[in-house]
Amino acid sequence: MTSQQPSGTPMQLSEKILRSILSRESFFISDIARETDTSLTTAIKYLNRMIQDGYVVPLDKPSGQGKGRRSVRYGVNPGCAYFVGVDVQNFGLSIGLMNFSGEIIRSTTDSSFRCETTFGALDYARPPVLRLINALAPDIDPSRLAA
Repeated sequence: MTSQQPSGTPMQLSEKILRSILSRESFFISDIARETDTSLTTAIKYLNRMIQDGYVVPLDKPSGQGKGRRSVRYGVNPGCAYFVGVDVQNFGLSIGLMNFSGEIIRSTTDSSFRCETTFGALDYARPPVLRLINALAPDIDPSRLAA
């Protein structure tokens, strides 16, 4: 028997719900409530906030036909945030761009970069990293990038 009471802090519950969402391609609100052991009302409250913030989107709309309320299937909005990964090597720089769904959408390498083992070496990596990010993501709002 489940308690249906949110456990932990609101941040912990939000993280638990987000992990549940990210573990699947699509979901119904009832799936998230059941998996996170929260009430349907609590799950709706947190999911509505994620929808408002653009992290979650409805994948299909209920049709107006038939009796009763139709369930809406939701999914992660892959374009709500992007992550940049940088691999600094001795003889090159590799950068990958991943969307919020975890798909690597673009990657590139700059083999002209040479890394030295000095304290200032990473300062020299900054301009080529920024150049490669701009080349990888010219159509992406910089505020959506996390590096």
